[in-house]
Amino acid sequence: MLSETALSDAIGEQMKAWPPLWDSGEYEGMGGASCSWYSEVYTRTYVTIQAFPVEVLNADFIESDAANQCASDGSCIASGVYRDVWVGASVRTERVAEASEIRERLRSVVDEIGARATALPRPVPESRAGWWGPVPTCEDVSVALEATGITAADVAAPTDRPPLFANEPLARACVISATFDGTPYKTLVHLRSGAAGAVDSVIATTPEWRREVDGRVFAVAPEQYPIDGASGVLLGAVGPNLVELDRVDYSGETPQKDLDVIAAIVTALS
Repeated sequence: MLSETALSDAIGEQMKAWPPLWDSGEYEGMGGASCSWYSEVYTRTYVTIQAFPVEVLNADFIESDAANQCASDGSCIASGVYRDVWVGASVRTERVAEASEIRERLRSVVDEIGARATALPRPVPESRAGWWGPVPTCEDVSVALEATGITAADVAAPTDRPPLFANEPLARACVISATFDGTPYKTLVHLRSGAAGAVDSVIATTPEWRREVDGRVFAVAPEQYPIDGASGVLLGAVGPNLVELDRVDYSGETPQKDLDVIAAIVTALS
């Protein structure tokens, strides 16, 4: 989508591509792409550039001020529509005083990508039928798992701007609390629409990451973008959707309690 040099010139510091460690596939399914970069001074600046067909997006977002503005915390977005493709560049930086200037420089990057997008064949998203829509709610998970003694609590989603995609939310996070043999257990579970292919993708790349519980297949993997503190994740598929369970375990093993939890969730939602 963009070279490290071109982005580094726009940002004013050395940027490095930040590729995912495994492919989830949901963005490709929507006919789009999302790429990320981080600064050489780790955690100082992050940039994500996305390009999607307009038809998969929420018109209220792409036409709002939220699609082209900066917040007080140094996070900014510059975006535009080029023929029938939306291109957006989001930046989060500790250089808060320069954030607005960085956003303006990113505008030229967005325009360059947009110009190239207009010369390419029109992206065609997959059919929405059967997968492209809101994932289950945390309440759905809680109700489904009540008989197992596992309860789920909502993690509040940001409400400061309209959702980017149509038919949101395409992703949701839930805190799972449970008790195993009298010991409290808590983890974070992500539900992601259209990303079930990640399980087979991870296993195809690294067969030894395959796990099986009661005939259901799961995959253990590192974080997709290693930053938030979990040492790894467990992945399971529910129809077209992905269940991703954070694991904060540094032993190199897959704790049975984590497998029990994700297996219970997948079974309850299937």
